[in-house]
Amino acid sequence: MARLVVSQSSSFAPYTSKAKSFAVSVFAILDRNDESSVTLDSVKGEIELRHISFKYPVQT
Repeated sequence: MARLVVSQSSSFAPYTSKAKSFAVSVFAILDRNDESSVTLDSVKGEIELRHISFKYPVQT
């Protein structure tokens, strides 16, 4: 059973690399500190995501 899980998880390697790259770029934007930026004491609101899709990779 463990061998099957390990062999199947290796097929996700290219996707984990892309996800890591994306996360690094997002945190670089969040960590950016411009003098023109404004820091708010508190923020309340909602985030709506549109036109988002996800598909599990299919092995052929």
